[in-house]
Amino acid sequence: DGLTAEDKKNKQEIDDLLSEALNGLTFEEREEQQEVLHGVNDLVFEDDAFLDRALQELESHLANTTRGSLYEIAESMDPAYVSARAFRVMFLRANEYDAKSAANQMLRFFESKHQLFGIDKLVKDITIEDLDEDDIACLKGGWLQLMGRDKS
Repeated sequence: DGLTAEDKKNKQEIDDLLSEALNGLTFEEREEQQEVLHGVNDLVFEDDAFLDRALQELESHLANTTRGSLYEIAESMDPAYVSARAFRVMFLRANEYDAKSAANQMLRFFESKHQLFGIDKLVKDITIEDLDEDDIACLKGGWLQLMGRDKS
């Protein structure tokens, strides 16, 4: 498994602490934590009116916070990419429809994307072809786990 004896000991200590903490929770608290872990807590019914209001609030926050940002540069490069409904809804959902948090995450997203991939990829969906050999090795090594909603 590639772990040193010290790594195995540390892993066991962490597992023991987590088990102890979980055993101290009530059944309802454990269920709530499982829902949070799997991304199914507090599901919100999205109708068009709800999403339209959330998107308007997001737009308002972005209008007040993007001056001089990489978001603004991305918007000037490809307004359709930056303002795409599905793209913006993704940030709203990730932030439980908190428009201010979603706007801040969008700003950080473009900063990180610029840092990792450069200005040329700022308004492009990143695909496996955009990754270098080290990036792919990291993915194969399991250092990154993509999280989505577990609907099981």
